[in-house]
Amino acid sequence: MGAVAGLHLVAAPAVEPITIEQARAQCRVTSDDEDALLLIYIAAARSEAESFTKRQLINATWAWKLPRFPRRSHVELPLPPLQTFNSVKYIDLAGTEQTWASTEYVVTSFAGEEAPPSILELAYGKVYPPIQPRAAGAVTVQFVAGYGADGAAVPAKIKEAMLLLIAESFSQRRPVVIGTIVSPAAQTAESLLWPFRVERWAEDC
Repeated sequence: MGAVAGLHLVAAPAVEPITIEQARAQCRVTSDDEDALLLIYIAAARSEAESFTKRQLINATWAWKLPRFPRRSHVELPLPPLQTFNSVKYIDLAGTEQTWASTEYVVTSFAGEEAPPSILELAYGKVYPPIQPRAAGAVTVQFVAGYGADGAAVPAKIKEAMLLLIAESFSQRRPVVIGTIVSPAAQTAESLLWPFRVERWAEDC
């Protein structure tokens, strides 16, 4: 998920979208002998699904460090869906970190499994506060992204795609990366993930 500059993981998800029991069933494994390998493939499938869709699956806290406030009145937040918006902090002209009052901006989220990124924008009649020139990471936006705290909240089609990738990886004994291995399973997984793909973020910063 490093495609968006300035993103830093603050708190990682506690679980994976697919449980070890689900992975065993998909791969027709009846014992725990292969659990270590399956856990690797679960993580790889989740990473591939997140990278392809540019979404966060299980709730995680992120800090997005920007060199300045957006040049426009709004900016799209990365890694939809937005679960909770925490804060905007900035370095003022004196070099002191300040918390931008929530009355100065509006965060708009959209419903649905395939919802577009949420939008952070100036409230009506407001302006961005002045920041210290050339301060590294002068603006920090912190938020929680993800469908929920566990796999039950993740869209079924995304989990189905992950299970296909896990089974393919298990049978081949190597991770399957969408777009690099042409197999029926990988192609089906990509078609399942495609409706969730976020094509771009309007990062005008």
